[in-house]
Amino acid sequence: MSRETRYPQESIRIGVPRILGMFETFPFWKTLLAKCGFEVVLSAPSDQALYEKGICSVMSDNICFPAKIAHGHVATLLEERVDRIFYPHVVHNDLEDAAAVNSFNCPIVSAYGEVLKGSMKLGQRGVPPLDSPAVSFRDEALLRKACQLYTRSLGVPRSRFRQAFDAALAAQSNCREGLVRQGRKVLDREHGHQRPLIVLAGRPYHADPLIEHGTSNILSELGADVIPADVVSGLCKPCWSEWGALSQWAYPNRVMKSAQWVADQESPYIQLVMLSSFGCGPDAFIADAISDVLNSSGKIFTLIKVDDVSNTGSIRLRLRSLIETLRWHPAQASSPTGTSTKSCLVKIEKPSTLITPFFSEYYSPLIPSALKPLGYNLHTLPPPDTISVEYGLRYTNNDTCYPAIITVGDIIKAFARGDYDPGNTAVAMTQTGGQCRASSYVPTIRRALAKAGYDGVPVYAISTKGSRMSDESTIKLNSRRFFRQALHGLLYADAIACMYHRCAVRERRAGEALGLRDKYLMAGAVCLESEPSSLLPLLAEAVDAFNGTIANEAPRPRVGVVGEIYLKYNSFSQMHIVDWLIAQGVEVSIPALSDFFLQYFVNTKINREQHLARFLPLDILEGPFEMMIARWNYRYKAALARFRLAEPAMTLARKAALASDITSLVNQYGEGWLIPADISYFATLGISNIISVQPFGCIANHIVAKGIERAIKQHYPSTNLLFVDFDPGNSEVNILNRLHYIIDAANTQCHGATR
Repeated sequence: MSRETRYPQESIRIGVPRILGMFETFPFWKTLLAKCGFEVVLSAPSDQALYEKGICSVMSDNICFPAKIAHGHVATLLEERVDRIFYPHVVHNDLEDAAAVNSFNCPIVSAYGEVLKGSMKLGQRGVPPLDSPAVSFRDEALLRKACQLYTRSLGVPRSRFRQAFDAALAAQSNCREGLVRQGRKVLDREHGHQRPLIVLAGRPYHADPLIEHGTSNILSELGADVIPADVVSGLCKPCWSEWGALSQWAYPNRVMKSAQWVADQESPYIQLVMLSSFGCGPDAFIADAISDVLNSSGKIFTLIKVDDVSNTGSIRLRLRSLIETLRWHPAQASSPTGTSTKSCLVKIEKPSTLITPFFSEYYSPLIPSALKPLGYNLHTLPPPDTISVEYGLRYTNNDTCYPAIITVGDIIKAFARGDYDPGNTAVAMTQTGGQCRASSYVPTIRRALAKAGYDGVPVYAISTKGSRMSDESTIKLNSRRFFRQALHGLLYADAIACMYHRCAVRERRAGEALGLRDKYLMAGAVCLESEPSSLLPLLAEAVDAFNGTIANEAPRPRVGVVGEIYLKYNSFSQMHIVDWLIAQGVEVSIPALSDFFLQYFVNTKINREQHLARFLPLDILEGPFEMMIARWNYRYKAALARFRLAEPAMTLARKAALASDITSLVNQYGEGWLIPADISYFATLGISNIISVQPFGCIANHIVAKGIERAIKQHYPSTNLLFVDFDPGNSEVNILNRLHYIIDAANTQCHGATR
């Protein structure tokens, strides 16, 4: 980063912020851009003054410090009068270990450019634009195509790009090899000596002195040699299946492998210190696994959390304690402690009972019926309560997201109460395999069960993306038959939910709409178990019944609810705010759950267009498959059209087109582009008051919800957005007070429309 380069005069000046993923890939990007004829302007090193320059544009207080500081770096580049700013959307890093599930970056590292673009008005009113091409380092051929697509947009000839790209690959490789080579020199010199050798494990951006608060210097001053995790992560053979953590994020994978290497060393003087940013989602899931790996081998796990508070006294105290322990009591640092909670992957062809946590009043009643024809006896657990939260907090990491806390608590509560026999019961959970923390629920549940004394209970994954994760304990379903069951069940439940929410504030008699909802969901479960297509005539009957409950069709104040999938549909997790809004006379609109699963077809097309994925032979079946889904979707929408309060339907492709005006469709983690898509759809219906619900510290939804608030309001100026974070410590009074503002706005809009 400090190397100077001469550039031709009058070159386009491209500013590169010294942030996040650039600490890993800057050699590649600097070489590529410079060889293509652009002047690369790197932002200044971080300091407190730089941080404060951008703090006013930070969209959320609970986002991690490395993200917050990014705003200051962009602000300094704007002062440098660069022509463009460059921060790529890097979905995957290089897959350093073939046995790992994936090599994702976290949503912040991948897509924080989206937040910077909207919050700092880049590309508007004379402000330089931010270029954020989507790329993947996992596949060199795709990386080449994606980079060429970007440079071609800037007028770079193909012949020049080829030379620049090859040079960029070489620069990246040389930089990494040089780092490892220098670290190995330290390793070879100190290995086996009685001088502390600390593997400082974290993210590449923890090399920023302001972010790490001088941790590496403190260790050196205390007499330790310090090497980064990159130096040793390639020296051990990982045991992913035993670690109880999902190997899907590039940087955490590196940390996990370095922890394994440290654990394998006999010398007590070789230890690991892990740096983690407050609010780091992936670290909440891997920290416990790393602790187990180290403690089981007698090593000390030292976790240093860093944020924007500059007081380093507590950091120095903890590091001094570690070094003094190694210096005066090395035997104490080599005694195995704790109990192992390595993942238990028991292969059971078909357990007598499967249990799954309660998800939603609209969809959970149908789930057992969808699996029963396939031979599985699935029980949906009762709705969660405060006891579920207590169990979840007891057996999960304190930084685990709220939905994971609840689902873990539900499962352990069921066994603790004696409702199910641990020796004859398995747990079933969906697992999407994306960048969201939800992909780690299965190993999190396994770890919690082991801690609670139920380590013999298998946890089965139902993956929606066909990934390799949890192969040893994945439920093997007849995919064609299950898909048919699931599709009909989803479309039917979506229709019932839509009619209930429209009728609940217009019903002739109190509770009538709720009674019909429960009646037709129970009847739907019976139909789904026998013949899924029989749900269509049942829906026609339900339409007539709901039509009969409508007292009048006068407009009501309307509020849309979007956000994280669990909180959006699970009443307990969002403190029953949907029921509360209905009780206040507000009509609530909630997006269809089917869109969450059917976005797969949009996403695969986008990923191929952006050179993030190859076209595979089986992909040729997507077209006919999508057409079949569209036909059934049309039939259910046609049946729902007879509902007196039915509204114009919009295809998912059209929603995606609306969302693409606000954010990149490459944002596919969490709810991804569906949140701006749903907000856009609500805007076409005249619903301008929106509540976005998400777990506290949800980094995925920060990018595609709160982080792009200004971009949303630019397209829909009348939109009134309220972002509500949920965690176990929420104050109901505080949340209800905030909801009153949205109700007042909805009432004002409704009364104005009536007049």
